[in-house]
Amino acid sequence: MVLMKSMLEYDPDKRISASEALKNAWIDRPEKDRISFADAKISLKKLKNFKTQMVLQRAVLTYFATVQLMPQEQKQLQEVFASFDIDHDGKLTEEDLLKCYQKIYGSTGRAKIEADLIMKHLDLKRKGYINFTGLIISK
Repeated sequence: MVLMKSMLEYDPDKRISASEALKNAWIDRPEKDRISFADAKISLKKLKNFKTQMVLQRAVLTYFATVQLMPQEQKQLQEVFASFDIDHDGKLTEEDLLKCYQKIYGSTGRAKIEADLIMKHLDLKRKGYINFTGLIISK
């Protein structure tokens, strides 16, 4: 984290150089500390399996969420979703949320916090939007 912060420092006089970054212990590790190709391959396979499990869990959640919603609840959620979906494209972006929360709170600061929080918790795939199914799952 310290390395990233020092590399991303805005002030060029305070920012570390590329050669300094390459000498950092996080990058320039001794050979004995490096992970083997075989271990890296195993880790990548486990990561892929984990992602597959997450997709399956999301599908199961979607199924149960839609089955358990009462028609009236689903209708109310659709109305809320539609009122926030400013450009009516079926997706809530952070910009859509920000505009709506600015109307509610009258303050950009508080609206930004709320929009960021919602995107962080509901945009799990980091696509930059939430669709109606994502909203149902969050319920």
